[in-house]
Amino acid sequence: MARGMSQETHSIPLMVLAEPDRLSPGQGAAELEIRELDSDAAVMHAQVAAAGFEAPVELFSQMMTPSILALPGVHCYLGEVDGNPVSTGFGVVIDASVGVFNIATPPECRRRGYGAALTSRILEDAFKSGAASAWLQSSTEGYSIYEGLGFRNLEEWTCWISPEIGMP
Repeated sequence: MARGMSQETHSIPLMVLAEPDRLSPGQGAAELEIRELDSDAAVMHAQVAAAGFEAPVELFSQMMTPSILALPGVHCYLGEVDGNPVSTGFGVVIDASVGVFNIATPPECRRRGYGAALTSRILEDAFKSGAASAWLQSSTEGYSIYEGLGFRNLEEWTCWISPEIGMP
């Protein structure tokens, strides 16, 4: 509160998938083509993530730079239908765990299984490379999707919002 932040009315679930063999593949996205982005394509993630979270692209451009995307263990993906970007997200593998971040699908592309399929791809690749568990923070909208993939809620985190940004 000393920094002018206010507590949001909702909390953020921390979800885990502790048994890779419990991963349920995403369904219903046969038309989706998923590819891993190289470091030169970081801007594509930023644009789709911004559209998906309905936030300024500058926020995501600062988080996903070419130098971040080039780091060991960082894998960013783009989902496309007929060459058009419809979903994005990335995973960070550290030791035997993968953190899943920025799963985003623009509003006009939602409810088609793209986010679930993209999350499954991130997890499958991470598990093939040696990760044994996964974790993520879920939005209210994504909670049932992640539960359907096999994630379970571990705990709830308090959400704080900065008045300058208007986002946690």
